[in-house]
Amino acid sequence: MFTTIAIFSVALQPCAAAVDTAPPPGIVPTGITLREVLAHHRTAIGTPAVGKPDTRRETWTYTRGDLAGTQTTVSSGDDFREDTTLGPFKTARGSYHGRRWEENENGLIVDLTGLHERDSVDGAALHESLITPHGVTLLGEAASPSASYVVRVEPAGGRLEYVFYDKTTFLITRIERLIDGQRVVETYDDFRAVAGVTEAWHLHTSDGRRYNDEDWEMQSLVVGTPSDDAALHPPDPRGSAMFSSTQGTLPAHIVDDRVIVTTQINGRAVILQLDSGAAGILLDRSVADALKLPIYGKQTQTTAGTYVANDAVIPTMTIGPVTLHDVAVQTAPFHGWAGTPISGLLGFDFIDQCVVHVDYANDRVEVFAPGSFTAPSGAISLAIRLDDRVPALAAKIASTRADAFILDTGADRSMLFSNFTLEHPGAITDQGLGEEITAAFPFVGSFSGVGGEVQVRPTQVQSLGIETISLPNWLFYVTQHAPGFEIEDVDGLIGQDVLRNFDLYLDYPHLKIYLVPNSRYHSRWG
Repeated sequence: MFTTIAIFSVALQPCAAAVDTAPPPGIVPTGITLREVLAHHRTAIGTPAVGKPDTRRETWTYTRGDLAGTQTTVSSGDDFREDTTLGPFKTARGSYHGRRWEENENGLIVDLTGLHERDSVDGAALHESLITPHGVTLLGEAASPSASYVVRVEPAGGRLEYVFYDKTTFLITRIERLIDGQRVVETYDDFRAVAGVTEAWHLHTSDGRRYNDEDWEMQSLVVGTPSDDAALHPPDPRGSAMFSSTQGTLPAHIVDDRVIVTTQINGRAVILQLDSGAAGILLDRSVADALKLPIYGKQTQTTAGTYVANDAVIPTMTIGPVTLHDVAVQTAPFHGWAGTPISGLLGFDFIDQCVVHVDYANDRVEVFAPGSFTAPSGAISLAIRLDDRVPALAAKIASTRADAFILDTGADRSMLFSNFTLEHPGAITDQGLGEEITAAFPFVGSFSGVGGEVQVRPTQVQSLGIETISLPNWLFYVTQHAPGFEIEDVDGLIGQDVLRNFDLYLDYPHLKIYLVPNSRYHSRWG
């Protein structure tokens, strides 16, 4: 869940821990070549039986932390559908005729547009390395955790991986991946041959943090039998939103540009912040306990800091004219303030089921049933992607275009992430104000977020462009050593400092954001 909350503050902070990119220990030179390792591996995994349909049906038992469930995957050629149960929650994902999709615990579906392709890039690089190795090198061999050849994978556009090939079988028994600043270790064993192909029937992953281990054990595998095409179709969305009217005003106020909404949960008032940068709904754990919500499982997560989160279910949640039933939410330690205590975040699982209008200038928030909404005349239309259940859009920093800025009503300030700053250092040349702020406050800047603090430094860029809008000399904050806070492959945030100059319409159902310049905009730029 991507969240940015809280008040920017200046504070002296310790340096963040360095990301562990070092090769596995104990590697020594070897006499074998990369080409030989990969060729032996292809022989070891085998070749699918000829003349049978390219279909599979897999059933697995699955555990994550202390929650248990099952996973079923059906595939035919490039099409597949994977359904997972974990405790009381159901999710799914798949690809059908080129459409890639994911369904979350509340039955809401997003299409994947290719924002995250690092794993695919790594897989392609390994596959092609028998012919031309790009970003793939054999480091040597290691005796621990088992006798293996170790291959380093880091192609352009991919991620850093270390792949272990067993010295005897040449099967992959271990992969160490760098994901969001965490070193994730995957192990494979219990190899079995079915229909000419040898593969692992037991998989385990760990990122070294408590409660996060995942485990899969294959229970059955059927290969090469005719498949039912209907089993590959994406499910119908099953969101629970019910509208008492097709349009209404939310019980909300805009306080210091934060949208503060009073919701009713099980008949009790709970104040949340409307946050388009949140990939779901988040409640403070103490509030969830006071409401006596059923709590499931534990996960260790890192956003602005590291914390333990739980899953929960809200039987009934009412936000103005909208009522949600049996809503899956996350709980975590959360503390916010906007003239009143804030108990959490109202994100994707609400916004995706309606159209939300935020009128910053007149302190008003409206909601529309998706079928009743018509875009306002003269609005600037922005296409968005919801791969991460937060709205990603294109923007320009000076003359440099980037395709993945998150429009974030929960961010006090617009921000630039390392994905952008490392690739385009010339675009973030300070125009003067950033240096003035740093001179006036010569400490490491930081802001509070879910779980802790994120270090930032100010920089004033030449301009910020969004479609036909051009905002000159715009101040951004640049994150420092914050891979857990940044979404991988995302360039930055468009925050309240920009949004308050517009009437904002969040139209997730139609993959649109609409901006209408308001009185603030006109008084500043004409």
